[in-house]
Amino acid sequence: MLSSFFPCHWISPFILSILLFSRTFMAIIGGVIAGILGLNSLTGFIFYFLVMAMTSVALTAKAKFSIHSYFDSWNRILLDGCFGGLMSFVLFWTYPSYVRFAHFPPPLIKLSELCCQSFQVLLS
Repeated sequence: MLSSFFPCHWISPFILSILLFSRTFMAIIGGVIAGILGLNSLTGFIFYFLVMAMTSVALTAKAKFSIHSYFDSWNRILLDGCFGGLMSFVLFWTYPSYVRFAHFPPPLIKLSELCCQSFQVLLS
Protein backbone atom coordinates (compact mmCIF):
# COMPACT_ATOMS: atom_id res chain seq x y z
CA MET A 1 0.00 0.00 0.00
CA LEU A 2 1.15 3.54 -0.66
CA SER A 3 0.95 4.58 2.99
CA SER A 4 3.82 2.21 3.80
CA PHE A 5 6.09 4.20 1.48
CA PHE A 6 4.99 7.68 2.48
CA PRO A 7 4.19 8.79 6.01
CA CYS A 8 0.77 10.26 6.53
CA HIS A 9 2.11 13.79 7.10
CA TRP A 10 4.07 13.81 3.84
CA ILE A 11 2.33 13.70 0.48
CA SER A 12 3.94 12.27 -2.61
CA PRO A 13 4.71 14.91 -5.27
CA PHE A 14 3.37 12.43 -7.82
CA ILE A 15 -0.02 12.31 -6.08
CA LEU A 16 -0.13 16.11 -5.87
CA SER A 17 0.69 16.42 -9.55
CA ILE A 18 -2.13 14.01 -10.42
CA LEU A 19 -4.50 16.02 -8.23
CA LEU A 20 -3.59 19.33 -9.86
CA PHE A 21 -3.59 17.85 -13.37
CA SER A 22 -7.06 16.37 -12.83
CA ARG A 23 -8.44 19.68 -11.57
CA THR A 24 -6.90 21.64 -14.44
CA PHE A 25 -8.16 19.16 -17.02
CA MET A 26 -11.68 19.22 -15.58
CA ALA A 27 -11.58 23.04 -15.47
CA ILE A 28 -10.75 23.12 -19.19
CA ILE A 29 -13.48 20.60 -20.07
CA GLY A 30 -15.96 22.45 -17.86
CA GLY A 31 -15.05 25.77 -19.47
CA VAL A 32 -15.65 24.41 -22.95
CA ILE A 33 -18.99 22.94 -21.90
CA ALA A 34 -20.04 26.18 -20.18
CA GLY A 35 -19.08 28.15 -23.29
CA ILE A 36 -21.01 25.86 -25.62
CA LEU A 37 -24.06 25.94 -23.34
CA GLY A 38 -23.87 29.74 -23.28
CA LEU A 39 -23.75 30.07 -19.50
CA ASN A 40 -23.26 33.67 -18.45
CA SER A 41 -21.86 35.43 -15.37
CA LEU A 42 -22.93 33.82 -12.10
CA THR A 43 -24.31 30.63 -13.66
CA GLY A 44 -20.94 29.97 -15.30
CA PHE A 45 -19.09 30.30 -12.00
CA ILE A 46 -21.66 28.12 -10.24
CA PHE A 47 -21.09 25.56 -12.99
CA TYR A 48 -17.33 25.75 -12.33
CA PHE A 49 -17.76 25.02 -8.64
CA LEU A 50 -20.13 22.14 -9.45
CA VAL A 51 -17.47 20.68 -11.77
CA MET A 52 -14.86 21.05 -9.02
CA ALA A 53 -17.19 19.37 -6.53
CA MET A 54 -17.73 16.46 -8.93
CA THR A 55 -13.96 16.25 -9.43
CA SER A 56 -13.46 16.08 -5.66
CA VAL A 57 -16.02 13.28 -5.36
CA ALA A 58 -14.39 11.40 -8.25
CA LEU A 59 -10.91 11.74 -6.72
CA THR A 60 -12.25 10.60 -3.35
CA ALA A 61 -13.87 7.59 -5.01
CA LYS A 62 -10.62 6.84 -6.84
CA ALA A 63 -8.85 6.82 -3.47
CA LYS A 64 -11.52 4.32 -2.30
CA PHE A 65 -12.70 6.84 0.30
CA SER A 66 -9.57 6.30 2.41
CA ILE A 67 -8.35 9.86 2.19
CA HIS A 68 -5.90 9.70 5.08
CA SER A 69 -3.95 6.93 3.36
CA TYR A 70 -2.99 9.31 0.56
CA PHE A 71 -3.55 12.85 1.86
CA ASP A 72 -2.93 14.58 5.15
CA SER A 73 -6.40 16.13 5.42
CA TRP A 74 -9.76 16.43 3.70
CA ASN A 75 -8.93 20.00 2.72
CA ARG A 76 -6.19 18.70 0.46
CA ILE A 77 -8.56 16.77 -1.78
CA LEU A 78 -11.50 19.17 -1.49
CA LEU A 79 -9.79 22.54 -1.98
CA ASP A 80 -6.26 22.07 -3.25
CA GLY A 81 -6.03 23.42 -6.80
CA CYS A 82 -9.67 24.45 -6.84
CA PHE A 83 -8.92 28.11 -7.52
CA GLY A 84 -5.86 27.34 -9.63
CA GLY A 85 -8.04 25.97 -12.40
CA LEU A 86 -10.26 29.03 -12.41
CA MET A 87 -8.13 30.89 -14.97
CA SER A 88 -8.12 27.88 -17.29
CA PHE A 89 -11.88 27.63 -16.89
CA VAL A 90 -12.42 31.29 -17.76
CA LEU A 91 -10.09 31.08 -20.77
CA PHE A 92 -11.85 28.05 -22.23
CA TRP A 93 -15.27 29.40 -21.21
CA THR A 94 -14.97 32.68 -23.10
CA TYR A 95 -13.62 31.35 -26.39
CA PRO A 96 -16.44 28.88 -27.24
CA SER A 97 -18.93 31.46 -26.05
CA TYR A 98 -17.37 34.03 -28.39
CA VAL A 99 -17.35 31.63 -31.33
CA ARG A 100 -20.95 30.66 -30.67
CA PHE A 101 -22.23 34.24 -30.60
CA ALA A 102 -19.78 35.86 -33.02
CA HIS A 103 -20.92 37.59 -36.17
CA PHE A 104 -18.80 37.07 -39.24
CA PRO A 105 -16.58 38.52 -40.67
CA PRO A 106 -14.26 38.17 -37.68
CA PRO A 107 -13.17 41.33 -35.85
CA LEU A 108 -9.66 41.22 -37.36
CA ILE A 109 -11.12 41.72 -40.81
CA LYS A 110 -13.19 44.62 -39.50
CA LEU A 111 -10.05 46.09 -37.97
CA SER A 112 -8.13 45.75 -41.22
CA GLU A 113 -10.97 47.38 -43.13
CA LEU A 114 -10.96 50.23 -40.63
CA CYS A 115 -7.20 50.68 -41.05
CA CYS A 116 -7.52 50.70 -44.86
CA GLN A 117 -10.27 53.28 -44.69
CA SER A 118 -8.23 55.51 -42.38
CA PHE A 119 -5.19 55.24 -44.70
CA GLN A 120 -7.36 56.15 -47.68
CA VAL A 121 -8.59 59.22 -45.81
CA LEU A 122 -5.00 60.18 -44.99
CA LEU A 123 -3.86 59.75 -48.61
CA SER A 124 -6.67 61.75 -50.13
